[in-house]
Amino acid sequence: MEKTYPLLFKKAIKGNVGGRYLIKRGDGYVESEFLLQGDPAKVDQDEITIEIADEECEKYFIKYNKPTINNGYLVSASEYTLTVDKTNSIGDGDLKDILKLPYQKMVKAVGQFTSEIPVNRLLQFAIEADKPLKTVEFLRNAVARLEKK
Repeated sequence: MEKTYPLLFKKAIKGNVGGRYLIKRGDGYVESEFLLQGDPAKVDQDEITIEIADEECEKYFIKYNKPTINNGYLVSASEYTLTVDKTNSIGDGDLKDILKLPYQKMVKAVGQFTSEIPVNRLLQFAIEADKPLKTVEFLRNAVARLEKK
């Protein structure tokens, strides 16, 4: 898929997410910082989204926010997806799809995460969807295990 700019990134956790990015001004760029606040499920998407203007801004953004992206705190909101490690960067729809899997397949999918953030979101969805206690307890244990790392 070909990239079309601007690229959009949104925060995927309830907590604050901050970082650095470039703002295109005329022929040059200005370094700036961002802080995205609010619960992604409850606020206007514009409040939790950051726009990346072009390829130069994208390179800078990925360089200075790689841990935030790799841990799943920021996810791509554009149709184009990044070529960085996205193990923990997963959208809400995909998380809900994991919950629909048979138990053993769900366990295997959860085992691939290396950050507690997406597993914690998965736990929240499981509770909201009244999933069986076995599933909820497994997810609670998975979150606790990943928090210790």
